[in-house]
Amino acid sequence: MINQEDWNEEIAEVEAFFTGIGSIEEPIKLNSYSTIIDVQHFIEGNLATVKANNGKPCFKVYLDHLRELREYLERVEQVSK
Repeated sequence: MINQEDWNEEIAEVEAFFTGIGSIEEPIKLNSYSTIIDVQHFIEGNLATVKANNGKPCFKVYLDHLRELREYLERVEQVSK
């Protein structure tokens, strides 16, 4: 049997962050190759995917996407202060 890690703590952290940010209406150019048009849908879809596939390595990229968006939003918040 394969011992797979679970991401419960990481999922809870990103979920708590995104719960507290409110609505984002404008698209976000996350990096040179990713533009998020519907931010709320992106967050909900990625959260649902990681929760349903918690610990399965091939789905970790969805958690990585949420982390990348969180880091982007934290940087933007720091710049706007």
